Amino acid sequence: MKINFKQPKYILPLILLPFLCLFFFVYHSGQTKPENKRPGGMNPTVGEVSADIKNKDLADKLDAYRDAYKEGDGMTAVSSLPQEKSSDPSYDNHYTDRQKLLLDSINRAMRARYQPPPKNDAMAEALKGLRNRQAEKTAPLPKERDPMEMFKQQMAYVDSMNKANDPVTKAEKQKKEATEKSRGTESKSANAASKKIGQ
Repeated sequence: MKINFKQPKYILPLILLPFLCLFFFVYHSGQTKPENKRPGGMNPTVGEVSADIKNKDLADKLDAYRDAYKEGDGMTAVSSLPQEKSSDPSYDNHYTDRQKLLLDSINRAMRARYQPPPKNDAMAEALKGLRNRQAEKTAPLPKERDPMEMFKQQMAYVDSMNKANDPVTKAEKQKKEATEKSRGTESKSANAASKKIGQ
């Protein structure tokens, strides 16, 4: 297969290639090398790390946090203040007598409520609980309702609610009541007329 270099698809790139090379050369030679001027604002270079930090082992966040707050009591990130000593004995007392009595009564109530009963009572309670469990095992289990029956009842209820709110159903119900009412008045008038005739 012979290539015909006279075709425009081969000639056009050959003509453009020297111009592209010349343009590329001019573009790169026209650029000046940047001067080492320090721009205003941020420093683009990073300084060297100190030798102490280079030699120090890396620590994760939790270890660094623990090291930073070793003296804390765990309640705050600030170390606790030393206690002041006072010659006045009421200085350390922060509660009034009434508040102390209230706290004591709360403490007694909590102990009475949550303290385990004496051992004899505990044994009686355990036996009572055992008897109750045995009675529950022997008692017949309550019959569970069929889920399908419950569903049918719920759907019937929803359907009746929809019918009660339906305007067509309301109109039919009013017509029916009106016809029954008119029949009732007709039958009463007929009874009254028959009584008059019978007299």
